[in-house]
Amino acid sequence: MTAGTPQRGVVLIVVLWVVAVLAVVCLALGGTVRFQQAHLRRSGREAASQQALLSGAALAKALLLADAASADTLGDGWAGGDPDPFSLTLGRTKVRLMADSPRWGLEDESARLNANTASAEMLAGLPGMTGSAAEAFVTARESARGAQGGPEPTAGLTGPYATP
Repeated sequence: MTAGTPQRGVVLIVVLWVVAVLAVVCLALGGTVRFQQAHLRRSGREAASQQALLSGAALAKALLLADAASADTLGDGWAGGDPDPFSLTLGRTKVRLMADSPRWGLEDESARLNANTASAEMLAGLPGMTGSAAEAFVTARESARGAQGGPEPTAGLTGPYATP
């Protein structure tokens, strides 16, 4: 045996420790980079959706301000063309401008109120609707049905359009 052999073993152990420490540092750096990338993607999507909502509000405001007519008719641009001009699709999400401030949520289409079959009590529960206005609406609807004669236009339908 030579005198240099024990030093080679120590050098080998030191090199293995340095490689292990460098591997841990590289793994930590990779995890940090992945976290930052995911955070940037998420904040980019949030910024894009916020700007889409703001641009929709600006479009609605511009369309309303540009309309100099004192009355709306079916010949206006809103009546034909785009059936939903105040909405846009962002990825898999459809964003609609439904109020003066942005709202997020789910919309249940089957929970909508059918004015052809709603009772006066159901109509009175609507915001801004009084009991007398609901009764007047139901009375006018029923008298119009009697004046038309014949079967109901929604007879035989199921779901929210079904007539009693």
